[in-house]
This record gives sequence, structure tokens and C-alpha cells, in this order.
Amino acid sequence: MVSEEFEEISFSYMPRDSNRFVDVLATLASMVEMEFGTKVHPFSIELRHQPTYANHIHALAIDGRPWYANVTDFIREGRYPKDAIAKEKRFLRRYAAQFVLLEDIFYKKVIRWSTIVVC
Repeated sequence: MVSEEFEEISFSYMPRDSNRFVDVLATLASMVEMEFGTKVHPFSIELRHQPTYANHIHALAIDGRPWYANVTDFIREGRYPKDAIAKEKRFLRRYAAQFVLLEDIFYKKVIRWSTIVVC
């Protein structure tokens, strides 16, 4: 029996309808094929009570500016970063077309629902 191969094992019932994470784990488990005796390293999962980005928001900054600073500079002034090459300028033009600035608030255009979303 497979459970005899583990040092410790526990089972908890979690309805798949009410827990998306359990559903994803079940899907992943059904996709993996392993031969008997394959060693699998355990992983731990922590439950967070706040968004994960809350503690790392400054990791997205470039030179003390927000990650979207180049996009807002382009939308406001049509200005590219100093060291941008032609390929990067083209990307910035296309990428900036997805966003809009309204009263200095950065929004992403969502065509599907004909609305905009605050970034």
C-alpha cells in the first residue's frame, strides 16, 4: 500500500467546489506519472491573510519609481527611456496602448467588458 511508504500522512476532507486550491492540486496530481519508489520531496503551503504583493510592492520599483513609470511617461509626454533601442520603443508603444491615465490614476483597458481596471 502506498501510505506505508510515508513517514507521516494525514487526510482532510475539503470539498472541491469550495476550495480552488485543492482543485488545482487534484488536477496536478492526476497529471503526474511516477514509477514506484520515486522519491518526491514534500512542499509546504502557507495560508496568507493578505495579498502576497503587500510586503513586496517596492520590489517592483525601478530607480525608486513604480514599475509602470516608463508607460506613464510615454502616455503623458510621448517620451521613451533614455537607453531604449528601436525594438523596446516599439514594445512600449504597443504595451502603452493597453492603458489610460485619468486624473493621474493608471488604468488598464479591458475590452471584453467595456470597462477599465485600476492598476
